[in-house]
Amino acid sequence: MITVHKLVGIVIVTPVLLLAGCRDTSGLTVGVDSPGTPSATVVTSTTTTTTTATTTTTTTVAVSAASEPEIAVAPSDLQVIDFFSRATGVALTDSAFASVPPASHRPMRLAITTDGGEHWRTEGVALPRSFWRAATATIAFESAKVGFVDSGVALVGTVDGGLQWNPIRLGDEVTEVSLVGSSAWAVVIGCPATAPTTPHCPAAVASAEVGLHGAGTWQVHSLAVRAIPGSQPTMARPSAAVGVLTGLLWPDDKRNPLLVTEDGGTVWRNDGAPCASGDWTGPGAVAAVSSTLGKSDWWLVCGGGGPGMGMETKAIERSGNRGATWTQIAAFTSPSPYRNRGNLPTGDAGPLAATSPLRLWFLTANYLSTSSDGGRQWTTLPGVALHGGGEFATLSFVEPSHGWLVAPGVGLWRTVNGSRWTQLKG
Repeated sequence: MITVHKLVGIVIVTPVLLLAGCRDTSGLTVGVDSPGTPSATVVTSTTTTTTTATTTTTTTVAVSAASEPEIAVAPSDLQVIDFFSRATGVALTDSAFASVPPASHRPMRLAITTDGGEHWRTEGVALPRSFWRAATATIAFESAKVGFVDSGVALVGTVDGGLQWNPIRLGDEVTEVSLVGSSAWAVVIGCPATAPTTPHCPAAVASAEVGLHGAGTWQVHSLAVRAIPGSQPTMARPSAAVGVLTGLLWPDDKRNPLLVTEDGGTVWRNDGAPCASGDWTGPGAVAAVSSTLGKSDWWLVCGGGGPGMGMETKAIERSGNRGATWTQIAAFTSPSPYRNRGNLPTGDAGPLAATSPLRLWFLTANYLSTSSDGGRQWTTLPGVALHGGGEFATLSFVEPSHGWLVAPGVGLWRTVNGSRWTQLKG
């Protein structure tokens, strides 16, 4: 996961409601489960009959629960991060959270830093127990008080820094929440994760405007594709209006979807991922950046198979016209003889980040690599040992030269000049 929502123009590839469920014509259920802590709520709900969106409106006044004791958290105990300034950011504690004995009790909590990641402390109360073992949790925060957490299945929101977590029910699976300014999006899959992998599930993107009191209105926009349960999509948002979404897996098509919107998420077109056929099993991470001149450069990681042992195939595709055409600019191919055009790092692919039209960052299981020429040539950085955690790492940038990297259970690194990374140990 990558978060750069505070820096408009750089995007990578993450509500206080109490509603009765309602169903739109896409087959996705919209509503909110009752939170576990008290709240005083005034609710209104409207359902449209259009096939493109369901709108649910609510006004909520939350009654905060008593905060649990603050606990100092080591940077290595973090699993996902989101910064909104050089000094301030939030994170989730890792499910292994070594600072809280015994090991069998591993509550996931929100943590905050006010010194650029040097020191962290927990805030509020623990997230719902179902989140504690989430392997694909993502967060999107507008401030230290207001934001969202998704577990890859469920979505919750807070308006008081984690004193209360309010479940938001938009469908059977809610994943890949993102926030650009006050614009929040989340991917919705209309089948439970326990469903067989063969059914085609309706898919949608839900959007809402976020204020001091959370998200009062969610609109669910149906996608013209189907997904299978357990899909792990990735999304890049060069601006609040423009987004590209990939990773919605469907089992019987040779070309996985690559979905693009340019109107704030209302209408999505399916351009088709350029790498989801032949040697490539499907798209992986996606990144995008928009320059001040309005040009959009997008990158897509194509994942492949291979013999394992760090020799999995991968390729980097680039588009300079918002996905209309793509060019493969680097590739690691197999089987033997192996060919590595662009010196791509070995290992399974993780997140990809673009902080300018030329500067990219790419995570694999063990390495952090960078490109200074738009992704054609890559250099693996010494001193950032990820020990297998790179696939599940998070990158967060507040400006091109200032960012953070966290690998769950491994550690936290920071760059203040856009080139050299230093590990923060608390």
